[in-house]
Amino acid sequence: MEFLKWILEITDISIKNVYTIVSIPEEASDPKNDMSGRLLVLSYLIAYRGTPCFHEQFSKISNESVIVFDIYNQFGEFNVPCVFEVKMEPKLVSEVIDGPLMNSLILYNLHKMKYCDPSYFASFLVYPSNFSGLDYFSIIPAIKNDILALRYIKDRISNFIEVLVQ
Repeated sequence: MEFLKWILEITDISIKNVYTIVSIPEEASDPKNDMSGRLLVLSYLIAYRGTPCFHEQFSKISNESVIVFDIYNQFGEFNVPCVFEVKMEPKLVSEVIDGPLMNSLILYNLHKMKYCDPSYFASFLVYPSNFSGLDYFSIIPAIKNDILALRYIKDRISNFIEVLVQ
């Protein structure tokens, strides 16, 4: 593990509090309720308030849910509307490390980096650089013994495109 420290930021964050938010069945069955849109807006609200989360339309848990990674222990302060049900999913961490955790960290950083005027994509951000052109930003998470490690990738978009073309 010593070898990897130069490319990974080993945090002291333990990922044990993973939640899913799903629609209450009675609410979801009413065609007037756009539960998909409500879940999407809810995911942005939670991320905006400082808790990484991601809206998944086709999750392993249910047809549609918001997966919340309470790595900063702030989710308890958020009042979830009564049309949703919150479930704790401690065994979910190993299943969602590759997609939803990375996407939730990108969404979380979208709100932290709003001063840079970023463009949001599910797995990366693009924003104007200090010089000219665009910069690319992404995060690759890794978990070892429930401890989060992060690899930050930041580069000029022209360098990124050159690698793709070669």
